[in-house]
Amino acid sequence: MTKVKKRHGEIVHNSVWTPQNKKEVLEMFDRGSSIVEVCKFLGINKSTWYRWLKDPRKGDFQEAAQMGLEASEAYWVRMGRENIENKSFNTALYSFMMVNKFNYRSAYSKQEKDITENKKTIVEVKKSVDVDKIMSKLISEDADKDEKRVIN
Repeated sequence: MTKVKKRHGEIVHNSVWTPQNKKEVLEMFDRGSSIVEVCKFLGINKSTWYRWLKDPRKGDFQEAAQMGLEASEAYWVRMGRENIENKSFNTALYSFMMVNKFNYRSAYSKQEKDITENKKTIVEVKKSVDVDKIMSKLISEDADKDEKRVIN
């Protein structure tokens, strides 16, 4: 009998990537779940998810992750299409989510542009100023004012 692992009071699967978990993960993605939700289900960190995507030994996981992410995107595209005429559908939130979740861009989204400007600035000095002299005068005037306050 295998010992059940628990993390923070929740059961963690002994072998995280099992055929049953793969099936559940694909179903979660079909319902529009995010990577964070899937990681929570599997009991792994997002860093583990991304490390597995690079690990050549995790081909089955990588294939399922690719299919799952495409299924999740298709779910959200379908949600937008089905609710386009629904007046209570929050289109601003939907757009925000699509931009951030799937890196979508629209004509209304802020686009970063690389702008290089070459400007020449010419400073012309018409009168020289003795900054030290001005500062000394101001300091002595402040000292005189303080002295008058103390006397009064």
